Amino acid sequence: MTRKTRRIIALVIAGIIVIAAAVLITLAVREINRNPFLGTWISDDKSISLEFHEDGTGEVTYNNVKIPVLEVKYNGSADAVYAYDKRIKEISVTSTVYSKKITTHYTYEIDKTELILTNTATDDSMRYTLKYVPEL
Repeated sequence: MTRKTRRIIALVIAGIIVIAAAVLITLAVREINRNPFLGTWISDDKSISLEFHEDGTGEVTYNNVKIPVLEVKYNGSADAVYAYDKRIKEISVTSTVYSKKITTHYTYEIDKTELILTNTATDDSMRYTLKYVPEL
């Protein structure tokens, strides 16, 4: 092989390595910035379903659950908004049931398909399993 041919091969290989590194870095940054809540989560006892969308909206579905703030059982869905802070592992969910806004603050632990929310006011925890993840 000539010197010129080796130089061309080395440049092509270097170019491929640079492109591969750029792709890997992009994928890593995307994963770090990904919203871990996206999708539909079902509580272990099937009493509550949480659906989180990319835009900070969602839906809470109650299956005959007593809502302490209202002191009544509720069976149905409510639109919701949420905000989370990965740094301190907290999420706030606000839903409207019977024209009353209910905001609950939680700490969270999340591991791919398992979510544990702990209410910061009552220290009650509930475990959820991821049932559906939207395509991004």
